[in-house]
Amino acid sequence: MDDNDLKGRFDNIDARFDKVDTRFDEVGARFTEADARFNEMRQIILEEGRRTRTHFDVVAEGLKDQIKVICEGHAALTER
Repeated sequence: MDDNDLKGRFDNIDARFDKVDTRFDEVGARFTEADARFNEMRQIILEEGRRTRTHFDVVAEGLKDQIKVICEGHAALTER
């Protein structure tokens, strides 16, 4: 095997490694994109949780007021 053949084989191997490196770069970019989407979804879930909690608190306060009125009416009937 002469030097040209050996150089040609190494050039071939280098080209194949370049393709593998490119594929790893693409995979890395896809992971970065997936991480960004997961972070976005995490934020959406947290925001929705806060809105749900706020809504629940408002509903619970309303129920407390309604229950209080019922209790006061029941107490007034019991006194009679």
